[in-house]
Amino acid sequence: MKFRMRSFVKFDGRANKMKISLKIQAGAKKESLEKQSDTWRLKISAPPIEGRGNQRVREILAQIFEVPISKVDIIRGEKSKQKIFELPGNLRPEEIEIIFSRASWK
Repeated sequence: MKFRMRSFVKFDGRANKMKISLKIQAGAKKESLEKQSDTWRLKISAPPIEGRGNQRVREILAQIFEVPISKVDIIRGEKSKQKIFELPGNLRPEEIEIIFSRASWK
């Protein structure tokens, strides 16, 4: 059975955690985050080898949401381009879209 999120973000109020779905493109020349129809695509420079790409995405999300990297977990899609991450917070999709559209990282 294939898991699909109707929105790119879900909120679990009991646990105070967000689930964010992203499409990842590893090995890009330039890192960027862009909206594509109803999802967000994150281009990263790290290769999809030995978890380096996943680690880079966790670092970027930790910087964007100002949380420790240890609080950013991959809960689905560890070896897939489509991934779901869980991190602390209770932001609505509109708020996350604003954050993503203004996002910058090192």
